[in-house]
Parts: sequence; structure tokens; C-alpha cells
Amino acid sequence: MSATDNDTTESLRTRLETIVQRSQLVSALTQTSESTVVSAFRRGGQWIADATTHSFLYRWLTKEPEPEVIVIDLRETWTVGPFVTLLDAFIAWMLPLWRESQLAQLTGSVVSVGEDLAETRYGQLLAQLLEPPEPPTDRDDDTESDQMEAADEDASSHTTERNS
Repeated sequence: MSATDNDTTESLRTRLETIVQRSQLVSALTQTSESTVVSAFRRGGQWIADATTHSFLYRWLTKEPEPEVIVIDLRETWTVGPFVTLLDAFIAWMLPLWRESQLAQLTGSVVSVGEDLAETRYGQLLAQLLEPPEPPTDRDDDTESDQMEAADEDASSHTTERNS
């Protein structure tokens, strides 16, 4: 490339940048991009979220269940009852075969070895490590601390009222 080609390319680039900078379309888009377009989408999204959360279907699906516990015996239903009957018959047929199988004897041996290992010190340590944590109790201590904070706020407001 010669020096004149570089000058021509540079002057074209400069002219193009000037045209783009002075363009009314570019200035309109840069000025309204945040205020008009984005805010319109945000308002539309907020309206959709509000309409969804206030709809009957959403409230029905997220409603808290009744506190009563209902127990349904699936053996008495028409849909699941036949499958439960078949499963009972299959288990009754397989149980004698299972008891005489070598796999059952091997499983029994593995279980007895596992019980023996569980009684060792390392087995007990492993059981303690793998034991799930206890479920959290009711937060009585949190409510007591909340009550103490409220009492402290009441005391400080009374002190402020006396000082003024």
C-alpha cells in the first residue's frame, strides 16, 4: 500500500465516523435506549408478573393445603388396586424362591459382616460421620432475641423522649 492509499482510507474512516456521530438515528437510539425502550420492557414484564401472581390459577396452585391428613388405601382404588394385587401375588410367588437362592444367602452373609463391622470403633465413628443432622428445633431463642431487641428499642425511644 502506498502513502496515498493510507491517507484515503484514513480520510474515509474519519468521514464515516463523523457521519455516524452526527446521525439522527444513532442519537435517537442512544438517548432513548435506557429511558424508553428498556423501561417499556420492564413495565411490561412487571405487568405480566403482577397479572400472573394475582390470577386465580396461580393462587389456587400455591394455596396452603388443609391441615387435615387424608389417608387413601390404594388397594381399594380401581386404578392402583389391580397393580397392588398383582404385586402381592408376585411377592408371594417369589418369596420361597428367594429364601432358597444363593443370592439370599450371600446377602445374609454380607449383612452379618456389616453388622459385625458396625460394632467396631471405626464402624461407630463412620456411623457418626454419616449420620444426618438433627432437624432444627423451633426458634424459641430467635423469638426471645427479637423480644429483647423490641424491649431495647422501646427503652431507647423512652430515653429519647425524656431527653427532648
